[in-house]
Amino acid sequence: MIDVKHRVYKEWSGCLIHGTAPVPVSTSDLHLERAYYLLSQLEAPKYGTVQSYDGAGISGGPLHSIAVLPKTMGQGELWRLLRWLLRTTPEAPGLKQLNAALTAQGWRVADDGTLRAGTALVSGADIRNEIAPPNGKVPKAGPDWEQAKRWAILLHTALSDPATFAGQKDYAIEYLVRTKKATEAQFYGTRDLMTLRVGAGGLSPIEDLAMCVYHSHSVNAPGPASDCLTATLKIAPSGDRFARRLIWELGKKRFGHWQDNTEGNSRYDRTQQAAKRCGLWPSEFFEGPNACMPKNLGGTAP
Repeated sequence: MIDVKHRVYKEWSGCLIHGTAPVPVSTSDLHLERAYYLLSQLEAPKYGTVQSYDGAGISGGPLHSIAVLPKTMGQGELWRLLRWLLRTTPEAPGLKQLNAALTAQGWRVADDGTLRAGTALVSGADIRNEIAPPNGKVPKAGPDWEQAKRWAILLHTALSDPATFAGQKDYAIEYLVRTKKATEAQFYGTRDLMTLRVGAGGLSPIEDLAMCVYHSHSVNAPGPASDCLTATLKIAPSGDRFARRLIWELGKKRFGHWQDNTEGNSRYDRTQQAAKRCGLWPSEFFEGPNACMPKNLGGTAP
């Protein structure tokens, strides 16, 4: 039995289904594989987590890709994720069920990663009213709840299918490459992100950690994360000081719930805890007088 919970967020409400299988710790020395693992711990540490209670229609996957952009009502990244999976694992049973439900609705995930009815784009309003009725404000019971619950279970079943796990990871990494900003290019330069490794000829372990922390923030809010990277690059283009300063800038950023606090529940704290726990980086990065990502950041910038 799949446990579907009702949740309220601001003026929105809908479904929440917790994921099943934890995203495993990376065993690779590829930089973006490690970045993927760390960001997943902040966004969706278990495959199959689905929510439809925040006005975005529905979201799922390691990046919590959303169906609808609430501010513009344009389509979100969820449909790109589903297109990726339909191309790479079309026979996954849960994915076939979800695709059949979309077809029965008169919709299709097009080759360009959009949701269409025939050749026309499905509007954000139509998506939200179908998947999280009415208009993203799903009641606790009744026909609208049952409709929202059905879609949430369909997406959860597709994304909790082990056959889709590799595709979900590859899609998230492709997203990081595809959305690389000019500011990021100032650090990465001409290096191929798909083959960039940690160690000789690649990133140092401390640079790797700093940019993994950056990506775990950027997927939450690209603009503020980019601001932190820009500020850091003015101080140092690479190396130890670059890494320490970038982590400090992100941990001190007054945005959302990012800023380090003594309660240990900020985004900085949760990222620090996940990075320390996984064992991908040396323990001295997190403990001791020379730590670059300590439990509590000091007030003086590196």
